[in-house]
Amino acid sequence: MANTLPTGSTAITDPNDPTRQLKVNADGSFNIGNSNPNGQTTMANSSPVVIASDQWKTGSGDGAGQTTILEELLGLYNSGGPVDSTGKPQSLSIDRIRSWQGKAQTSGTITSTVAGDTQLVFSVAPKTIMPGQLIRLTPGTTEYVKVSESYAVSSTATTIPLQTAVVNSGNTTAAWDIFAVNGPSTGGVLPTGLLPTVLLAYDTNAGLLRTLTTASVDGAATTPMLEVSPGLWNGATADRQRGNLDNISLVASGAYTTIQTSADQTNYNGRGVKVVLDMTTVGTGSVTLEIDGKDPVSGKYYAILTGAAVTTNVTNIYTVYPGVTVAANAAVSDALPRTWRVKVTANNANPATYSVGASVIV
Repeated sequence: MANTLPTGSTAITDPNDPTRQLKVNADGSFNIGNSNPNGQTTMANSSPVVIASDQWKTGSGDGAGQTTILEELLGLYNSGGPVDSTGKPQSLSIDRIRSWQGKAQTSGTITSTVAGDTQLVFSVAPKTIMPGQLIRLTPGTTEYVKVSESYAVSSTATTIPLQTAVVNSGNTTAAWDIFAVNGPSTGGVLPTGLLPTVLLAYDTNAGLLRTLTTASVDGAATTPMLEVSPGLWNGATADRQRGNLDNISLVASGAYTTIQTSADQTNYNGRGVKVVLDMTTVGTGSVTLEIDGKDPVSGKYYAILTGAAVTTNVTNIYTVYPGVTVAANAAVSDALPRTWRVKVTANNANPATYSVGASVIV
């Protein structure tokens, strides 16, 4: 060491780079670096610092031990990191902080994992995997594994050694952080090493943090958009406000000889409904459709609209909506209650093939 240390000070050398030292001075201050300019110390008048040489480590990988001093200063604590097969944290407690450019994500197909595996086998060489990196495994029981710190970056290797063994079997996809010029853009962001500098929202379906986009186009994917629809109080909880719902199947197509009653339907904020009975093979059968509301106190159903008997192959439309022009057996001016259903009564024992669908209208 070329530099002379102050009297009473101690130097601890980084085993990975002998030119980098932490100098702890007799007065409790310390310096980091490969020089020791007089008087240029930090934490002056602090309490004495005692650091064992095996606690000095550079930020070379994710999941560093909690006692690794520089990782604690430059990393983010993740509450113990992934657990092992017994459910005990593996003490991979500190992740490196990423820049926004370092938070793009890519993935690859792997041979289905088996608990205890100490390597991942990719179908195509994962050229961007780095030593010490955390990798997310799906689509079975999601888990994170750490790439061996001794792994050498390769453009051809398809077998990636692990620092931590696989805990769950049956995962076939691996995902990891990569560099991208514009960062992740609107893609999903893995939660490892994240110190957000942009506005993110948590996707509860995918378990990812997503960057938010502006509402500049119609028909956009919902995942990168912040949901700000009003919540409507229903007397006990709040429901998201809905638009028109036109994907409601009430009775699947089939040949029926008995009464068909749909499950109770929940109307969140619709004013009315259009119900469609599509009779495809009536034969000698006959059916009558009824739209019912449900009394929340007694639990009894009451008819809102009752159609005429259907005895021909026809598509019938029934409307319940405030202010609609009334038509006998087809349309009533009424509001759709919160709980409703459809009942189709077989007027005789002869089979009739039909289906029933609905659209709730706001």
